[in-house]
Amino acid sequence: MFRALGCIGTATLGGIYYSSLILPASHTRYGAHMRAMWQVFFWG
Repeated sequence: MFRALGCIGTATLGGIYYSSLILPASHTRYGAHMRAMWQVFFWG
């Protein structure tokens, strides 16, 4: 169950993270926020 949620979450967050990188307007603030959420998701 945990692994399934991890795969779904990784795919979803991966898409959001990638789209945040290619959005120049909100790159710095939103990108930093997504990086923090990414680390919390994996290490938290």
